[in-house]
Amino acid sequence: MKQTNPISVTFDRNVYESILGPDKCKRPESNLEHAAIIANYIEWKQIVPYISESAFTLETLRNEKGNRRRILTKDRKIISEPGDSFIRLGGDPSIHPGTTETDGYFLNKAIESGFKILPIFRFGRIVNLEIRPEWRYIKEYSEPMGLVDKWSEVVTYLEDLGAGFGFINSLLKIPENRQKPWTFYAEQYTGSDKKFNRAIAEWSDGDSVASHIASGITYFCTYDEAKGAGSKSVFSPNIKEALNKKFGLKVVSPQELVFILQGHLPA
Repeated sequence: MKQTNPISVTFDRNVYESILGPDKCKRPESNLEHAAIIANYIEWKQIVPYISESAFTLETLRNEKGNRRRILTKDRKIISEPGDSFIRLGGDPSIHPGTTETDGYFLNKAIESGFKILPIFRFGRIVNLEIRPEWRYIKEYSEPMGLVDKWSEVVTYLEDLGAGFGFINSLLKIPENRQKPWTFYAEQYTGSDKKFNRAIAEWSDGDSVASHIASGITYFCTYDEAKGAGSKSVFSPNIKEALNKKFGLKVVSPQELVFILQGHLPA
């Protein structure tokens, strides 16, 4: 064990499942070896681990629960809750169909292992009621809306690059001066479910990276190499480089993270 000062890491869904449930993952043996090493560093408190909320919202809208497009375009309400001197607005929790047994296993295992969940701040977002408020990590900013503003800055930057939710805008041909919600255009979509699901995955990746950056986490660890998504993918080399230059984003593979932990690569 080389690492002495704990480092903060956001783990993509494709990595934390290998860490928390290697027997439930279809990954090459070499990948599972790296995941096992990372699991040890988490247990030794040398890694402070995080996951994005979108991993248990957008990414758990599986086909066994119904078509993603049908779920996402379902009539939804904006829920209001009165406070002492404000009204809190939020997404309709009835939209999310609930986590599967497997997703529930990984969620509970993550919390037991000390993972914190990075919140998504998109207005009217998909809400998973199985995520408890105390499981979230809320970074403190000097300005009251600092965290939300930084998150919004990142997702807007990604959309301007055509990445993240920009993938949805491009696929559905949503005009810049739209007068209707994006779900209206999704309802008119007649293309393949495969392309739609790919766009949802890119949306989720963009929101996850925004939460990671806004929360000040050091590394984003993923197996994602942007295969099949093209140059507009969040994890394509050009988008990663742009995010690194503007926000200091550091994306690493599990193998690279292990090398950093063991002192073989500079932190």
